[in-house]
Amino acid sequence: MRKLRKGERYALWRDLANNLNKYIKRSLLRCAHRDDAEKTRIAQFPQAVGYGFKFVALVVFFSYVLFSDAQAQSGRILGGGVRSAADGQMLEGVSVYTEKGEKTSTDRNGTFSLSVSAIKDTVHIKHIGFKPQSIAYDETTTLLEIELVPSENQIDEVEVVSTGYQTIPKERATGSFVQIDKELLNRRVTTSILDKLDGIAPGLQFDNRSGRSEINVRGINTLSGLLMGPLIVVDNFPYEGDIANINPNDVESVSVLKDAAATSIWGARAGNGVIVITMKKSNARDRFRVEANANVTTSPPPNLYYHQNMHSSDFIDVEKMLFEAGHYDAILQGPTSRFYVTSPIVDILLREREELLTKEEATRQIERYRNIDYRDGLLKHVYRNPLSQQYSIAISGGGDRNNSRIAIGYDNNSTVTPGEKDNRLSIRFANTYKPTKNLQMQLTASMTKSAGRANGALAYPIIPGGGKNALFPYASLIDDQMNPLAIPYAYNYHYIDTIGDGRLLDWKYRPLDEINNTRSRRDLQHNLFAVNLKYQIFSFLDLEGQYQFERQHADNSTNSTLASFSTRDLINRYTQINGTAVKNIIPVGDILNTGNSTLSGHKVRGQLNFNNKWNGIHEVSAFIGSELSHRRSPSYQFRTYGWNDDVLTRANVDYVNSYPIFDGLSQNRPIPNGEDFSSATRRFVSTYFNGSYTYGNRYIYSISARRDAANLFGVNTNRRWNPLWSTGVSWILSNEKFLSRTDWIQLLKARVTLGHSGNAGEGGNSRPIIINMSSASYTNLPYAQIVAAPNPNLKWEDVKMVNYAIDFSLFKGALGGSLEYFTKKASDLISYEEIDPTTGMNSVDRNVGEIQSKGFDLVLNFNKNINAVHWTSSASLSYVKDVVSQFYGTLQNTPTYVNSGGKTFTPLKDRVLYPVFSYSFNGLDPDNGDPIGFLNGEESTDYRGIMNDSLQNQRYHGSGLPPYYGFFRNSFSWKSFDLSFSLAYKLGFFFRKSTISYTGLFDSWVGHRDYEHRWQVPGDENSTDIPSLVYPADGNRDSFFTNSEANIERGDLIRLQDVRVGYKIPTAGLFPNTPFVVSAFFSINNVGLIWTKTKSGYDPDYSALPPSRFYSFGLNISL
Repeated sequence: MRKLRKGERYALWRDLANNLNKYIKRSLLRCAHRDDAEKTRIAQFPQAVGYGFKFVALVVFFSYVLFSDAQAQSGRILGGGVRSAADGQMLEGVSVYTEKGEKTSTDRNGTFSLSVSAIKDTVHIKHIGFKPQSIAYDETTTLLEIELVPSENQIDEVEVVSTGYQTIPKERATGSFVQIDKELLNRRVTTSILDKLDGIAPGLQFDNRSGRSEINVRGINTLSGLLMGPLIVVDNFPYEGDIANINPNDVESVSVLKDAAATSIWGARAGNGVIVITMKKSNARDRFRVEANANVTTSPPPNLYYHQNMHSSDFIDVEKMLFEAGHYDAILQGPTSRFYVTSPIVDILLREREELLTKEEATRQIERYRNIDYRDGLLKHVYRNPLSQQYSIAISGGGDRNNSRIAIGYDNNSTVTPGEKDNRLSIRFANTYKPTKNLQMQLTASMTKSAGRANGALAYPIIPGGGKNALFPYASLIDDQMNPLAIPYAYNYHYIDTIGDGRLLDWKYRPLDEINNTRSRRDLQHNLFAVNLKYQIFSFLDLEGQYQFERQHADNSTNSTLASFSTRDLINRYTQINGTAVKNIIPVGDILNTGNSTLSGHKVRGQLNFNNKWNGIHEVSAFIGSELSHRRSPSYQFRTYGWNDDVLTRANVDYVNSYPIFDGLSQNRPIPNGEDFSSATRRFVSTYFNGSYTYGNRYIYSISARRDAANLFGVNTNRRWNPLWSTGVSWILSNEKFLSRTDWIQLLKARVTLGHSGNAGEGGNSRPIIINMSSASYTNLPYAQIVAAPNPNLKWEDVKMVNYAIDFSLFKGALGGSLEYFTKKASDLISYEEIDPTTGMNSVDRNVGEIQSKGFDLVLNFNKNINAVHWTSSASLSYVKDVVSQFYGTLQNTPTYVNSGGKTFTPLKDRVLYPVFSYSFNGLDPDNGDPIGFLNGEESTDYRGIMNDSLQNQRYHGSGLPPYYGFFRNSFSWKSFDLSFSLAYKLGFFFRKSTISYTGLFDSWVGHRDYEHRWQVPGDENSTDIPSLVYPADGNRDSFFTNSEANIERGDLIRLQDVRVGYKIPTAGLFPNTPFVVSAFFSINNVGLIWTKTKSGYDPDYSALPPSRFYSFGLNISL
């Protein structure tokens, strides 16, 4: 290949810059050049481009221009593609190498580029499940089209895993790892890398019951919600920013570290497991490559009918019964009536009673409400199909001394609510440069900018306030002329309709108007810069230094316009009317809330690496190092009154004095200032060592030690520092002589590990946390308030784990997998404990608990060629049981444990972390339909007595968190087509389904369709468990029944997680000398439940609305 002259080279990069300029609609940089004798200069960036964007663009240009000589000096390039001779399917991960040690592998599109130094040589091609090939080339060869013949034989392919400190062959590891490659990650389309991991890794569980995914690796090892979740590591360092900043298209692989031998190297932050994300980089052997991806995803609006709401007609009948019983009299006529909302039905009945309506007219008006369901209005006028678009392009290339990769991604997403959208622009640059034979420099720079826009939230269900927790089901949101209608909200509707004689702002609430009356925005920018220097001292010893700077800044604002209810309400409450004079203490205008937060972190690491083999049987690999990290996160919040968004003006207000609230709606109060300033600093310092010894490629011993210190724990040195360690051994039996002649065993390996890791993060504090306030309400003097009591004796949480494992590969690679059994003991767990209130504090964080756990992970992998079809299958079963073995914290009363329903942390000795309790239920009384429980071993309807009885007399069911979970994944390929699907299952857990509470129905408008199945006449007790309606409602009776075992069900389920169909589009002849692959796919994610133990119609995996089904279509291009 001819070396480019400088003038040609500069022209090449100028053309590249011009093309990028067209892509991003803006010139990133302008470059002028002269001929060979003149120097290149960099022009100025446009002022409109953010500094992060400038920085990344500068790094990209500088690296390409500076190192282009090195690139041009590399050897010739062989390109090609590898496909299966059986079905024509392009093959990923094929090993391609020469006799001189030059090697590469095919990408996900089956293409490769190999830099070779010899004019003539032989290329060897090997891949699992195919017969190896060797192909000669000469000076005329530029492109190789290779077809591999399927075989049951498996090559000795080395699979490596990343721990964040080193990359090691999985065969040599003693710890427990799960490696997820990009092919598996790409099966699911999502903008979040963590969402791609749900249901594809053994031992990794996503708990969705709280409405957001809470991730645990082999269970939970803490009593604090702030300390839950695994440590996220991205390219060797813990990631401090929002994980949503990471573009999934830039991820090469993900490793899940599960046992102590794998996680202990991360010390006091790894007690809940570690997820290591490795980003894509350029392959040093690849000359030039372009990858582009585009996909579109949509889904139906949320299924609001999932909630089993009471029918409007039944609700109206109940309201009529309550009106006749005088239930509303106090609300309608009492002195506090202005604080309570009432429904249109009650208003109609009241006017009928006051003879303002005839009975016939009242009946006619009531009947028209019976078939209205306000969910219909929300789906018709508010919610829409969300749309997500993802685009990315990556250019990579280089030579032996220098290689680079730049990737640009853009996401544009619209949500189910009009006006709500967010977009993300990500740019990532990675460069590896070897200025000398022994010195390697790696530079990484990335920038992510995201912008979110939202209007006024109109979430379902609508909560009107005014003593109600739900809106009556027959609410009309819009009239026949498409005008938004008001609903009862916050205050009595008739009160706000007449108060103030027209001198107050409109005090009505119109849900559909609120969507456009509030405007929110959030702009976030994340910048990351990292440099890695590695110097090879000897062939077996190198010195490595790493530094990373990370900064995330977010600006947010919410403009509640004068038309919004929240602004009108606040202005009215502070309005003073004196005769005909009206004084607005809060200026008439918009209310603007703004804020910003910044997270900045520095991390530095020095490490000495040793790796040596001798005599063909001994191998030692070790590293020792130290690292420091510093993170600071200040945030600020402000409020502006009387804001005019058109001319950018505001009004001054008096924050000092207290003012009367209109008409005595509340006591005198100062104007809310909405200001808040906070800052937190976290520092860690660590020293560590990790080493392993391998003898005869059969016996492996590993050891790891680490010592951490942080500004979170202890005053004394012995409590500030936390020593952690692990050790492990493995025996590769398949390499022993007595198994070497067993041709059906390719791998048999036994592993045992023991070690300690820890938990540290937000939550525990050895020193007091104090809030400084500007002025007190009545004295106007500054003051301080202690919000968290100190505990100088607070210690690190410690997690001890023992892991036993067997890895195997049988029948020439057709069947493989692993079986692992583990035990854990998490001690010195932090939780709040109530203390003597005379100290001035109600609680303090202390080390009060211990959890003991046990479980296993079973993984089976299968692959088979059936004629022209290649079939691969993978299945896993994981089990973990976490039991609180010690707890010295404050115990709660019986209703606290029973009412939680296994959804919240309720530590209790000898029980799981999410225990499900209920009151024993013995059916309904045949005479009156009352629910029957047990007290003192006998049937009873003394509901207060039952609920105050000891917890040991209540029914214990088990865990609210699934102890058994796993997946079953299949993939089929035939010629240019591929099909894959994945099932996920969760077993052995319980959940509480919702039901009718007559107290909630009468007083708070919270109904349920179980009302239709209530006991009404003797004999119904044989066909229903729903108690009879009684008036007045008995709160104890309702609480007993809703929390009784009648509503506890098994949550076992099997879910069809995703389905994907792909096709490689024929491109032969388009680029004769360049591998060119175009593939298209269609996928469905979260297809739905295919089996569940419960018959209630609920999805036990979600407490609120389950996510909708997602449909995606995309194209991938590789050149």
